[in-house]
Amino acid sequence: MTPFMHPLIPHPSSDGGEGESPLWLVVLADMMTNLMLFFLIMYAYTIQGESAMKELERSLRGEKAQTAKEKKAEEVVSRTQEEAAAAAIRELFKDESVILTERQVRLKLPSPVLFESGKAELSEGVRKDLEGLGRIIASLPNEVVVEGHTDSVPMRSPEFASNYELSAARARAVVQFLSDSVEIPPSRFSVAGYGEFRPVAGNETPAGRAGNRRIEIAIMRQPK
Repeated sequence: MTPFMHPLIPHPSSDGGEGESPLWLVVLADMMTNLMLFFLIMYAYTIQGESAMKELERSLRGEKAQTAKEKKAEEVVSRTQEEAAAAAIRELFKDESVILTERQVRLKLPSPVLFESGKAELSEGVRKDLEGLGRIIASLPNEVVVEGHTDSVPMRSPEFASNYELSAARARAVVQFLSDSVEIPPSRFSVAGYGEFRPVAGNETPAGRAGNRRIEIAIMRQPK
């Protein structure tokens, strides 16, 4: 029986002579090489995980892997920038609460300073300070969470049906201003409205209720 001969791939002559160059061996070698690389990548992913696969991919592309010292240097720079940002925010809002933890830089602003009672439009007098805060945030790559909080006095307004809706609207107003004033990408922000459900003081006294009416802005720190 005559064996199948591909019309585009030269093959040895039938009379035992040298015939044409055996290019089919080149094609076969390429196929085997590609298969070997495929199984090598799959093996690395299965045994070592995604990080090993990415490392192998970088190696195959000739890219230099980041050394442990380079990663550590980047982490130190990031932490230093976050601490400097916290100091700058303290300077900007001298009388307000700024807390620096391992996870975040958190600023607490009383709602009466930002908004009129029952409203979600920012007061004109606070816009300058918020714009300064926006510049500090823009200097960092970190994600930012803006939270709205109220006291427990029931909300009675044709605009907002509950304290929950009011707190969320106020948080959105802060995000909108920060994003627009210094052109921070909105994708860096998250908004949360908690209404009266996360108080920091009792609602039995005017002072306690005033403390609960607040906006909290958290700059999430890069993990070590």
